[in-house]
Amino acid sequence: VMQGSALYSQGKADVIFFEAQVQEAQAALDQAESALVDFQARNQMSILGARLDSLHQAQLDYLGQQRAIGYLIQDVEGLRAQLAEQTGTQSASLADSLTALLLQIKAFNVGSSTPVQLQVDGSAGIADKSPAEQRAFLEGLVTTLRAKSAEIDERLAELEPQVLSTQRDLQAVTVESDRLTLAQELARDTYMTLARKLEEARISAQEE
Repeated sequence: VMQGSALYSQGKADVIFFEAQVQEAQAALDQAESALVDFQARNQMSILGARLDSLHQAQLDYLGQQRAIGYLIQDVEGLRAQLAEQTGTQSASLADSLTALLLQIKAFNVGSSTPVQLQVDGSAGIADKSPAEQRAFLEGLVTTLRAKSAEIDERLAELEPQVLSTQRDLQAVTVESDRLTLAQELARDTYMTLARKLEEARISAQEE
């Protein structure tokens, strides 16, 4: 019986050994779970994620404004070139004057949440500028648009370090969360394995 117990059962010594191991595993599991709970009390992952999404959206909005300004400058330059071909002191054509007016409205609408709407009752007062005056007006519009583009460049430059800093903070929080979660899962798996071993040892020690 003694030889059989030595060969096929773990014996009372193994029960004592696994009981000690289970107690240590239980303490480690409690510590890992407590650390994870403490982390959740200061977990800013959702806050940082929302902040990063907001910064990315701001970047997209500014880039969209930059693209719209670029297209608008091309249109204004095209109209200036068209007006440069006209000579004399006569007033610019109604079509060119309306085009200049629409370009000005587009310039006002860039970056605005409320589009500017204009109602025109007639052509009086619209086509009363000469081509030279229209070109001067368009040149000033281009200057304004380029100044606005430069301002957007500055805002984008200000956003970049904020985005990078938020990304770093979010990654640090994510890494810490993953590490604590993995530690808790490993501690739980270790505890469950040792608990099963202890139960097997107790059953084996009771065999006669």
